[in-house]
Amino acid sequence: MRTLFLFLLMLLSFTSFSQDISTEQWNKLSGEAFLDFTQRGGTTDQYTANASKIIQDYIKRYYTFDNSGRLVRREQAQAQSRTSTGYFYSGQNMIGYVSNGTVFRGLNAVGLFNQGAFTNMTGSLLGSISGNKIVDPLNNPLITVSGGKVYLKGGVTFQINGSYLILPNGQQIRFTQMDMQNLGAYLMFF
Repeated sequence: MRTLFLFLLMLLSFTSFSQDISTEQWNKLSGEAFLDFTQRGGTTDQYTANASKIIQDYIKRYYTFDNSGRLVRREQAQAQSRTSTGYFYSGQNMIGYVSNGTVFRGLNAVGLFNQGAFTNMTGSLLGSISGNKIVDPLNNPLITVSGGKVYLKGGVTFQINGSYLILPNGQQIRFTQMDMQNLGAYLMFF
């Protein structure tokens, strides 16, 4: 009887909260909200009496709608908003780009960038951003950006001039968006 009551309560809550959330997603969120509520000291009876409000509060606390209108976990949306799209050019030729956390050399995906970490396509950690540095998995500096220069492990130095990275041989790589993420993506995968 209690299960039927909970189901009906969740169904009523679902229809009053949003028509944009599927029943399957609502059921998943209801389960997450119940676990969160009870882990924080709430009881099943309290949840049953206030399920709609508890679920809605849980969704507001941990979820948001992304740019395409999908409900996503807040930290996932924040990571996506921090992941910029940028293009790398040598002369007039696009040599690669970063889009939605995937790094492309030409049109081929060569690596991933997610929540400050660079991985290869199989998911092995290559490095991560730590302030003005990119460090390896053991936290040893691989790349340091300071004073308009990029220092690679081993002493190779690049110059930064506006949205250009000037290589030691004089070649210029232009970025449509010069930031640590895109610079790191270029240096890690090219």
